[in-house]
Amino acid sequence: MSVREREAESVLVAPPPGRDTPKRRRSSRLAASPFTRGLDPDSSRVYAKAPAGPFDFGHGTAGCWVFYSHAQIRTKTSTAVWIFVVGTNMSPSAYTELATAFAESGNIMVVLDPSHRNPVKYQKGRFAGCANLIKLHLLEWCQQQDPDSFRMLRTIEHWVVGGHSAGGYGVHEALCDEITNTDAVVSFDPFYSDSFPLKQSLSQNLPVPAFFWAFTAKSCGVDPSTGGSRFYSASQAHGVPCALLKLKSPPLTHCAVTNTGCAPVCKTTSRVSEDQADALIRMLHKDVATSCLNVLQALAQGMPRGWTSGRLQAGLHVPSSEEAFESFASSAS
Repeated sequence: MSVREREAESVLVAPPPGRDTPKRRRSSRLAASPFTRGLDPDSSRVYAKAPAGPFDFGHGTAGCWVFYSHAQIRTKTSTAVWIFVVGTNMSPSAYTELATAFAESGNIMVVLDPSHRNPVKYQKGRFAGCANLIKLHLLEWCQQQDPDSFRMLRTIEHWVVGGHSAGGYGVHEALCDEITNTDAVVSFDPFYSDSFPLKQSLSQNLPVPAFFWAFTAKSCGVDPSTGGSRFYSASQAHGVPCALLKLKSPPLTHCAVTNTGCAPVCKTTSRVSEDQADALIRMLHKDVATSCLNVLQALAQGMPRGWTSGRLQAGLHVPSSEEAFESFASSAS
């Protein structure tokens, strides 16, 4: 066993396996229960599987879900993976819509809860340990679990990591401390607090390109000064190519990236109907997935100038046509 593997496993604990039952705010496009084995593939659907074996992290099915499209992945020899860490008090079941939107592109999304049964998600060591094991074992696990879908897949070309809220902070610090690595970061309003233990300031030495989502106003208890804009400023100061996209709040909130929100704290908006809010959030999920695809495309092209422009939906707004986001040019432009 390598030093990295021993270090990764040293941060993992093994409570009795448990189940994480999805609580969806609306109907999901998932083909079947993530806990089902031996699925009869429906090639038009996206599958979520909760791994056992080398990277269940001792949490049974609750800690890690792998999303992929049978139709898209089965003809590919290489793909990309986005490891996305859940936010405070969240679980992988809260991100099925986002993960489905990304997996429909033919790439793989791993939604990771490195601290299952603990509402706090900012521990960089636990994220790094889990991420390192995923990188070592994901391809082999996919080929063993679903040989039909992954019969041609041989390589993972790019790894992207990111997270929501405090989960995004743990990702940022793990990369800055170089206890794990990646090709790029895509995070949705990562959150930092000066009250986090043993940390006096946000690290400013992020070593890879990054795309941050942020907000213009406080929502779900998160102030803009502690959210994605702060991470963007810290990363830009280090000189890496980075981009910031701001959403107005309301109508959208810090937890709109989830299926469920963080009720009772989180409300999408009181100014639109439930159906309008649902449509707006669906559009947001697609745009967040697209932002990661933009980064992957830019990586393949060597991070060209203007790599963030012109690919997100211009219609991300409430029915009154009030704009819901501002787009900021990247430092690479």
